[in-house]
Amino acid sequence: MKMILITLLFSFNLYADSIGIDVRSYWETKMNAAPGAIHIPMNKLNKEKLKELSKDVEYKVFCEAGGRAEEAVKFLKTNGYKAINFNSWREWNQLEKKGLK
Repeated sequence: MKMILITLLFSFNLYADSIGIDVRSYWETKMNAAPGAIHIPMNKLNKEKLKELSKDVEYKVFCEAGGRAEEAVKFLKTNGYKAINFNSWREWNQLEKKGLK
């Protein structure tokens, strides 16, 4: 179901050319949400979870400071997904506020 939603959002260009993936923990996102991003905690990112993602989209992956995002990007790329390390959720929020993502 999520893959269908992601594909539809991409098709209607609601996320421009990419989709954000927030790999922070649940408690981190409760304190500082990242609107418009998919939340997949790093400890839940596995091959089964990847089945919910489309390979037709580039993912901007972020966390608190960039370390977990880098690890997630490596995992995504190893499994055939397009992904870049977007470092911090703060950068994502700035784009969201400016309407640039």
